[in-house]
Amino acid sequence: MYDTARADIFHELRHNGDLPTVQKLAEEGTVYPNATSNSSWTVPSHASMFSGERVNDHQTHNAAKNFTPTAPALAEQLNRAGYATAGMAANSFLRTDFGFDRGFDTLASDHRYYWGAGSLTGVRSASTIREAIAAFTDVVTPHNFLTTLAEGARQKLRAGWSDSGARHITERSVEWLTANADSKTPFFYFINYLEPHIPYEPPKSYVEDFLPKGVVYEDAMAIEAHPWKHIADKSFTQSDDDLRILEARYKGALTYLDDQLSQLCETLRDRGEFEDTVIIVVGDHGENIGDHGLMDHQYSLHQSLINVPLIINGPRFDAKEDSRVLELRDLYPTLLDVAGVSFPEIKSVSTHTLCGPPERSVAIAEYQHPRPTVDSVQAEINGE
Repeated sequence: MYDTARADIFHELRHNGDLPTVQKLAEEGTVYPNATSNSSWTVPSHASMFSGERVNDHQTHNAAKNFTPTAPALAEQLNRAGYATAGMAANSFLRTDFGFDRGFDTLASDHRYYWGAGSLTGVRSASTIREAIAAFTDVVTPHNFLTTLAEGARQKLRAGWSDSGARHITERSVEWLTANADSKTPFFYFINYLEPHIPYEPPKSYVEDFLPKGVVYEDAMAIEAHPWKHIADKSFTQSDDDLRILEARYKGALTYLDDQLSQLCETLRDRGEFEDTVIIVVGDHGENIGDHGLMDHQYSLHQSLINVPLIINGPRFDAKEDSRVLELRDLYPTLLDVAGVSFPEIKSVSTHTLCGPPERSVAIAEYQHPRPTVDSVQAEINGE
């Protein structure tokens, strides 16, 4: 999962040779140019992929971030069918206390190094000591006490690192894939990489080739990527040159992730599992980088936000481009189909498997309960 990957820039980079690992997967697998995210941001989009439901059905959005789908979640279905289920998520919204770990043997988020550690997001966001203590006691158990303390110390030390977690996530994922390579148990492994998300801060070498002539890396990184100011502060202006530099940083983040994906593919090849593994490269939503007068991925359902890259490589996915209309929630029945697991007979859950013929004539995206309001953002910026 490439968090915040928009299809047009992603495929431009792929065709220009800047994403060689992705391009290799695309040449050997199926490319879906008309993939539509069910929402414009992380929580409802992932909820749709994990449930097969649209936002109006699973009701996981800004006003209610808890993931409580109608049918068993994707990982639950696969786990019951005998799959080992694990993953790592850099986006802290994909939290265990929001229920996104449903069916996972382990889902580590918040850049956690220790698999069994409790999520410390609530502790870090607490406004008082009492709230922090309450948040800590909510996630700590006798079983994870020591690992949670160790994780807290580690995160304190890593504060300020520029890498959003991709290097660490890749290392830990390679470790998991290697440890499970000799097992006869099939696996479902989920990764959420955050690098294309604001503030677009990939390592220097990945940005320089995309910068306008005469712009050096240090000056490029000094450009402020502040979506709320861009949208609500009338005194805050960004030139077309500034936006081109921000786009260059965004492109650098995507190319950085291509190297991370390469390491994962090589691990599967080294372990003799690549040919038997279905690999899905997908964005959960896109990004506005000055498009339509907007930054980030709020207040909009333009194509820049809902048309996302989707490439599937593996058994049953031939080398071709499939231009059918589809929604990301269709990944739910697709993966169950690949695993030989029956679909739940619930009207709200997609049965539109990509292993079958086209069925969908329209795709639907929703943006429910926009928060914060533009007025509240403007008031905060103005110190009101």
